Amino acid sequence: MLLENKVALITGGNSGIGEATTKLFVEHGAKVIVFDKNVNEDCELNQNVKCIKIDINEIEDVKKEITDIISKIGRIDILFSNAGINPNIGKIEETEDHLWEEILNTNLTSSFKIIREVIPYMKIQKYGTIIGTSSISGRVWAANHSVPYGVSKTGIEAIIKSVASQYGPDGIRSNCILPGFIETPLNWVKDESVKKNIFNRIPIRRAGTPIDVAKVALFLASDLSSYVNGESIIVDGGFTI
Repeated sequence: MLLENKVALITGGNSGIGEATTKLFVEHGAKVIVFDKNVNEDCELNQNVKCIKIDINEIEDVKKEITDIISKIGRIDILFSNAGINPNIGKIEETEDHLWEEILNTNLTSSFKIIREVIPYMKIQKYGTIIGTSSISGRVWAANHSVPYGVSKTGIEAIIKSVASQYGPDGIRSNCILPGFIETPLNWVKDESVKKNIFNRIPIRRAGTPIDVAKVALFLASDLSSYVNGESIIVDGGFTI
């Protein structure tokens, strides 16, 4: 098992990519703590999963829960900062202030803050792996793309690279995953003609699945990637070639 006896904290771990990653990490021996604002009775798969209902924008609540994890378990080996939102908005003139702020706060600012809170504990351990979820939306721009979403995901890459540079000497690796068109409740399209057009632009002719991304997260969380640091790994079936 690749993550035996490791402790992982996953934000947004109760659906989509986060849920698939939670299950895969547990299969590989990790104890997983899930932070999610939507927690249901199915979240805690077994004794190795603890689900905490929390709004990650409330940093004082986040600090309290992280402190509680350390006091009870003693360590956080892996942080997968994955929580995010993607409201269906388009052009800049259609983007109201509250939408800009909501998306940037949830996708970028909260990720920065939770990474900032976990780093001191990883420094004490002299070991840690941080994974951020960005998106190809931060690399490929189209007329109907949500500007704040793309900006927030580009910002995630900047944070991850900064962590990799600043804290590599402390034994902390930090990498980023950039999913492409992944079939999740958050961002998948329902229109069949739109789906067909998307598939025709992907060399392997299908959408990705949450497990496709989870497998990359497993690689980055494990010692298989012990010499991978500060990288952004695109998981899009070749769409951005």
